[in-house]
Amino acid sequence: MPFIVPPSPIDGDTIVIDERHIRIANIDVPEIGDYKCDAEMRLGLGGEAAAGGVAG
Repeated sequence: MPFIVPPSPIDGDTIVIDERHIRIANIDVPEIGDYKCDAEMRLGLGGEAAAGGVAG
């Protein structure tokens, strides 16, 4: 079955396929929206900058 819309990345461990958020198992990347500590937020922002905004 073909996709209705192409899969799109949300962040380093989540993609959206046909309006369903799918989290990739055993992958845990730093979050920037729902971070657990300042260090995680800094790592997430650094990763986002390094990726050049690929995920969003």
